[in-house]
Amino acid sequence: MPWVLAVVALLLIVALALVVAGKLPPVPQPTERGLSAQLPARPTAADVDLLRLPVALRGYRMEEVDAALAVLRDRLAELEQQNDRKNTATDG
Repeated sequence: MPWVLAVVALLLIVALALVVAGKLPPVPQPTERGLSAQLPARPTAADVDLLRLPVALRGYRMEEVDAALAVLRDRLAELEQQNDRKNTATDG
């Protein structure tokens, strides 16, 4: 049992040393306001890239949000291209 406490103490010391040395990524602080950027009523694929959401104490994993936004951006870009081709065909 004493060795378990020693391992836990060692881990805490190492973690503290990493924080002091700046080797661990900073913990984002929660924001008090709503969305820092909102999508327009008719968003484009470029609007998704510009979207920035506030950091919350208990939020979502950034990688998962970025992946979901990438899927939405790609789908919007595809629909925009289809719409442009349709408009070009009817104009010509």
